[in-house]
Amino acid sequence: MSTLNLRIRYRPIRIGFCLEAGDFKGLRTALQLTHTLWGGRYNPVITINDREHATALVEAFKIDALFPISDTLGVRKFIKEYTYLPWPIIHETFFIEGIRGKLANVLDIHHPIRKIYNEHVRSVAIPSVKISLFEWDDADPLADVHLATFGELKYSGTFGIDYQTLLEKHLPVEKKKIGVSDALPKQAFDATTVNTITTYALAPDRTSGWSDPGFYLGEASEFWDVVNYWNLRASNLDILFFDSTQEARLNELRAEFVARIEKRPEPHPGWPNQTAIWMRGREEKVEINGFGTRASTFIVSPVVWNGLNLVPPMMGFGEKSVLASLDAGRRSPSVTFQLAEKPFLPDAEFHTQHAVVTVSPLVDIHSNQGGTFQIPFIPELNEYFGREAYFIWDQARAERNGLGIIIKVTQDNLSLNSLRPRDLIHKVFDVFGIQAKPSMPGLITARIVKQMGGLQGCRVFKLTGARQLIQKYSHLQSFTRSAAIQIIGQNDNATGKPSFEKFERLFIEQRETGNLTPEDAFTYLLKKGVFRAGLEFRCPHCELEFWRHLDEVKTSIHCEYCGNTFDVTSQLRDRDWRFRRTGLFGRDDHQQGALPVILTLQQLDTVMGGRTPIFTFGTNLSGDPAKITDCETDFVFMSAGYRDKWDLAIGECKTNQAIVKQDVDNLRKVADSLPSNRLNVYVVFAKLSPFTSEEIKLCNSVQDEYRWRVIMFSDRELEPYHPYDWATEQFEVNRTVISLEDLAKSTHELYFDPKPKKK
Repeated sequence: MSTLNLRIRYRPIRIGFCLEAGDFKGLRTALQLTHTLWGGRYNPVITINDREHATALVEAFKIDALFPISDTLGVRKFIKEYTYLPWPIIHETFFIEGIRGKLANVLDIHHPIRKIYNEHVRSVAIPSVKISLFEWDDADPLADVHLATFGELKYSGTFGIDYQTLLEKHLPVEKKKIGVSDALPKQAFDATTVNTITTYALAPDRTSGWSDPGFYLGEASEFWDVVNYWNLRASNLDILFFDSTQEARLNELRAEFVARIEKRPEPHPGWPNQTAIWMRGREEKVEINGFGTRASTFIVSPVVWNGLNLVPPMMGFGEKSVLASLDAGRRSPSVTFQLAEKPFLPDAEFHTQHAVVTVSPLVDIHSNQGGTFQIPFIPELNEYFGREAYFIWDQARAERNGLGIIIKVTQDNLSLNSLRPRDLIHKVFDVFGIQAKPSMPGLITARIVKQMGGLQGCRVFKLTGARQLIQKYSHLQSFTRSAAIQIIGQNDNATGKPSFEKFERLFIEQRETGNLTPEDAFTYLLKKGVFRAGLEFRCPHCELEFWRHLDEVKTSIHCEYCGNTFDVTSQLRDRDWRFRRTGLFGRDDHQQGALPVILTLQQLDTVMGGRTPIFTFGTNLSGDPAKITDCETDFVFMSAGYRDKWDLAIGECKTNQAIVKQDVDNLRKVADSLPSNRLNVYVVFAKLSPFTSEEIKLCNSVQDEYRWRVIMFSDRELEPYHPYDWATEQFEVNRTVISLEDLAKSTHELYFDPKPKKK
């Protein structure tokens, strides 16, 4: 049993609180509830009436589960649509009745309160922390803003636990009353409040994108303004609410906060700090005087949450490394490991509470082991991940950097199954309405790759002569070693000298000599079973020649044509070994076009630079005839991309045949049918000969309107170790490529807008 290094990160469950627009009572309930949760500050409020906005929030915040605040048919229907975000706890509520009272089902603020006590209060003569408990009258026009900004812990039978008493018992508390007409303290934003406690010890996994601090301009009595304000703060933005009708009460606070913003160190030289002013879209011009010398306005709309602008981080605790036991003896390898020390209290009294542990491999297992622990960020596959990787269908979540598993806080170990790459890729297509099945050419290619020891074990097929040797003789023809070496070496017919310089530095296996030779390549092909050694005999009875494999040679053998037996001893003098293709290479169908597919995948794998991709070979695709035409892709290749999305490449690979319009149209339809919010889809065209101008024009027609997505490989790109080693000698093209996006850009530079080097 071997081991595997894993990276894990704990975090609270991220919940989207769903309610109807205008439900102020529900909004207050949601905000009160969030302040009982550790990490509750980072949970958005989702109003289901504006479907575009609601959907954008679910996507942007990477929600784990949705919870109904407004108990209406509309809310229930909205939540039901997200079948891949099931409520992961057996009790569909936040609190249950225990023997000693109410118990929380998710991480509550009991944990940060106790941690703050242990770290800053206990055994300290003068505590370094004091909690400001702001109190206000329900009739205060700013009451809902106060609730969103400071938080409160008023005991409620709905919540079931008296958190305020718990807070006052463990931490120094200073109660601050805000009168209906009182101005807010000018440094209220510095106070440690209930809202602050919910964020204790949590750190973002990335910046928020538009991260400048500032203000939300709105009306405290307007439902949408309070919701927007809360959601912006849930994105980890440091903003305060400003209601112009309450200007007298908020002026001092505004002035102090603006001064603080403008005194910050500049993020970049010559790039002054700015104050962000957020607001709802309004027809009238909004006055922003008084918000500093450099204020910029931003409109809250679905576009803000599209993943390209404001990017809410996933808040969690620090990453830890664990060593897992890897059981590779099963059909699908699995790992078992002890969970690292938890940041929350593991006491038995919290046995009902749940959190998330995100698991990702530091280095994935080798593809030859038939499994992967990499998880594409496709939430629609959560149930599949739960059933196949964790065994509990509703407690797995696809995440940006791994697989999230919802665990009880008292759980101390975890076991996970790897996923079979082919099954995983087929599921990716299936969840988006395309049926995927392995094709016969794909099965043949997979078997060849396994025979050769993996994609990189197939580098010998980069040699033009090695491929020609495989194709030159039929499975019934034999040849000598010298003939094989001449073909691999591309010997000149006139001079007899090999033309092998461009392959001399290629590494196919460990060797003692500095350069690769044609004989090294032929020996490697023999080791891998591409060819078999034997002898050729002439039957003395029928006088026909036939070949026998080395293992079948005996003193007396039968003629395969006439059946007579004869003694071969007299024919062994000065006999040369003769070789034939064997196994899948003995087929006369060009191995169903396997070699260009293998070389294409090999180059894609090389570009990844050690990052283990997920791939499968020939796949038949079918689905809605209105969207795609039943077709075959010669491979599917997946790897982690950018902006939370994975890259997926499909391709058409030829030996010397032409790329035709039907090939192009088929793959274009498949690429267009896969959702751009989940996948960056690329289309690869490859062949073991140069492209014609007509082929280049056809391939270029597959480009997306907004980005380059076509990748082209000819023999010039497939034969060298790095795709553009040889092309850079003739053209201005970026040789350094580390992603599919880079390959698409270099393809554009090389084929669609070529710039020959000046001599």
